[in-house]
Amino acid sequence: MKCAQNGCKSNAMKDGSDRCYWHNPNTEKKRKESSRKGGKGRLKPSANVNTPMTIDDIKAVLSGSIRELQSSNADVVSRNRGIGYLASILLSAIQSSDFEQRLSELERRMTT
Repeated sequence: MKCAQNGCKSNAMKDGSDRCYWHNPNTEKKRKESSRKGGKGRLKPSANVNTPMTIDDIKAVLSGSIRELQSSNADVVSRNRGIGYLASILLSAIQSSDFEQRLSELERRMTT
């Protein structure tokens, strides 16, 4: 038997109710608790997360992420889009780093 809720294509619960788990008013408390527990599980931060602090750190993180994407099993289109996006950010970081190094060298020469 299908759920009596308009538009719902789920099967009704086997407890004799005419509603599915998501539309049954008797399961509301359990649904909310399950949802809360699921959300908490996804929010746990990784223990190895280090915040990049310098351009060199950012370049290393981006390079590593590109390498991971290259070896991932994601579909080709998604993987290539991710690589392209990260590569464009990496290129900007490299350009910024080169500019910063040249500026530092000029400042050093001007003060001596």
